[in-house]
Amino acid sequence: FIEKFQEVKESTRSAAQHKTQANGSVGTPVTSSSCSPCPSSRSHRLDESEESVSTNTHIGLENVLNAASLHQNDINALKSPLTAHQRSQSLSGLQANKVLTESPKHHKDKLGSTILLPQSTTEAQLRYENDRLKLALAQSSANAKKWEIELQTLKNNNSRLTNALQESTANVEEWKKQLQALKDENSKMRLKVIELEASHGNPEAIAELRKEIGNLRTKAESLDVEVKQKDKEIELMKERLEERIHIYSTNQNVEDKLKMLLNENENLRTQLNRLQDQSDTSKVSDKAKKSMLDQLNVRLALNIQELRSIQQELTALLNTS
Repeated sequence: FIEKFQEVKESTRSAAQHKTQANGSVGTPVTSSSCSPCPSSRSHRLDESEESVSTNTHIGLENVLNAASLHQNDINALKSPLTAHQRSQSLSGLQANKVLTESPKHHKDKLGSTILLPQSTTEAQLRYENDRLKLALAQSSANAKKWEIELQTLKNNNSRLTNALQESTANVEEWKKQLQALKDENSKMRLKVIELEASHGNPEAIAELRKEIGNLRTKAESLDVEVKQKDKEIELMKERLEERIHIYSTNQNVEDKLKMLLNENENLRTQLNRLQDQSDTSKVSDKAKKSMLDQLNVRLALNIQELRSIQQELTALLNTS
């Protein structure tokens, strides 16, 4: 895109040089005294043509820059330096035009050059350059599509690599298990080799075998101690369990007795209520009522004493537990 813009800039510069050459060749006849009535109208027309050319040029460049701004990030990144360069070129051109327009000779040359240079050639040149810029933008969009395809391929390769990494980790775990199994088998084979060498009378093998036997004996003794400790703990747990079972059975008996006494109390209360009802209905004598009530009172006292004895037994059991 920068190369295309440089080409456009060079073409406009060559057109400006061509204008200056044409102005130098036509300046003398335009400033003759015979054309004195027409300079104002011609200058007005020439100014209008110059303004239309400059506006068309500016619009074309703005359209190109807008199309570039709507493209992807790489074109957006290139837009800022291009606009800065364009502004610098426009400022330098304005300063040069200001200096030249201050001289009357340049004013005369300007009138002659605008007469000779048609507007259609500049518009055609701008259209040609605009088409070239559009082609460059199309090429950049094609490159962007290629980059998207490459990004997708990289993503696919990344997923494949992750899958391969997971498979390799699983294989490493399996290899670790196999290595541990091989180590165990190696230790067993080593013991067998030591035993065979000891059977053949090798002193080093006999010493190694004795060392292994001593280690195994110490391990067996430590295991025996641990087994004895576990047996003691089991015996203690059994004793505690038997105590709990005995307490539970005694509590169960006490609860049964308590239920029986409660039922008996309930029956006595029903009888008392019944007797009270009978006394109210039949109007028995006071002595009979008193004797029956005394009997009930005695039975209630006995029941209360039994309940107190049961309570004392329960408290004694709870204190012992």
